[in-house]
Amino acid sequence: MIRLLYVDDDELMREIAKGIFARDPEFVLRLAADGDEGLETANSEPFDLVLLDLEMPGMDGRAVFDALRAAPKTRRVPIAFVTARNEPCAMEVLRALGCVGIITKPFKIAGFVSEVRALLNRSAA
Repeated sequence: MIRLLYVDDDELMREIAKGIFARDPEFVLRLAADGDEGLETANSEPFDLVLLDLEMPGMDGRAVFDALRAAPKTRRVPIAFVTARNEPCAMEVLRALGCVGIITKPFKIAGFVSEVRALLNRSAA
């Protein structure tokens, strides 16, 4: 079982992810609608990967990333950003934080699971 947490304020993106991962019995997907819920969920159970939207109202993805890295239970959990920002300078900043990767929105439905598997492999190496 691969346990994923996807934190995104966009309900449609969460529903799409839910539908995609429901087709693959190897994955267990938990969803969070904002940064606070994401932190609470991440600290309540173990995850193999956190997918984190960068731009959210209130606590944005960067703040959630920092909080996850500061907490003993989550500091070693691999984190990937999911974002519509694909400018090279923004990507460099995110990679410099130590995330395992970046998935750009809108993600391709057919390739989303493959991208997540690649991130999991990268984080295991």
